[in-house]
Formats: sequence, C-alpha cells, structure tokens
Amino acid sequence: MSKVKDLTDQVFGRLTVIKRIESQGRSAKWLCQCDCGEVIEVLSPYLINNKTKSCGCLRNEISRKKLKHIRENGQVLKHDIFQNTRISLLNSKTRTNNTSGHIGVCWCRANSKWKSQIQLKGTSIHLGYFDKLEDAVAARAAAEDKYFKPIIEEFKQMVEV
Repeated sequence: MSKVKDLTDQVFGRLTVIKRIESQGRSAKWLCQCDCGEVIEVLSPYLINNKTKSCGCLRNEISRKKLKHIRENGQVLKHDIFQNTRISLLNSKTRTNNTSGHIGVCWCRANSKWKSQIQLKGTSIHLGYFDKLEDAVAARAAAEDKYFKPIIEEFKQMVEV
C-alpha cells in the first residue's frame, strides 16, 4: 500500500487544505477551506488533478461573469444555469410517460401510496408518501415555492440588471 502524500497547508485553486479526515477507497479525503470561508471535504485526486478548485463559489462567479457578458453584448441567453440549477427545467412540462399528471409525484407500488419528491442541484429531496394524490401534489407545490422560487427570482434580478 502506498503512503499518502501530506497535503496539509497546500493551496489548490481557492482551497487550502486544513487536515486529512479519512480515506475513501484508495483515496484520502481532506478537509479544505475555500477563500470565501466555506469548509468542504475533497478527495486527493480531485485536488491534485485540479478537478475541484473551490467550494462552488468559483463556478457561480464564472456564471455571473458570463451572464453579465451576455447582457452587455445583447446576446441571447443559451445556457440558463444559475446556482448549479438549469432554470428552464424548473418550469418544464410533465413528461408523456408521467402517470400522475404532476411533475415529481408518482405511485409507489411497494407501499401503495403517492410519493412526492423534488430535484434540486443534482439531489433528490424526498417529500413524503401520501394516501391521496392531492396531498402529494400539494407537498410538491409547497416544495417548489420553498426551493425553486428564490432561485428563479434571483436569476430574474440578475438578468434584468
């Protein structure tokens, strides 16, 4: 087994390695602090190969700069990714194979209930199982207001500025 190189106090992009916290498979996991103050965990290969350069603030900053450039040059917004979320998908229509008629609501055969969920930033958030379709739809609508509405409003403000 090879000895793990100590990355403590080294800087990779905006990340400064604080300490080693554990191993995951054959890779060491490190606790890192971003220049913005956020603390995250990163695997060695992602640091060494420059795959992870920040906590995510760099991507948001680059997105803002691209959006500003698009606004200043009167270009059409082709990629509407904001805060790691594709804005156009937040208002998408139900798919043709959807059996409930509502996005994020499906019938769960295992427990004979309606399952409600929402996808945000690549993560699925389980909202619960419900006896009635209306309750599952209401839970999904409440989650859309909670999670999607602030992102959409902030995106609209950025586009209008």
